[in-house]
Amino acid sequence: MYLLDDTTKEHLKNYGATKLEVIKAKMKVKYYENNTL
Repeated sequence: MYLLDDTTKEHLKNYGATKLEVIKAKMKVKYYENNTL
């Protein structure tokens, strides 16, 4: 195990949050498609 510096930690945190937002958005689109057909 190795220590990450603060900038790397921030970057990973932001990347993780962005990925989560993308997943949420895709789920939302799928949900609306299912309910409007």
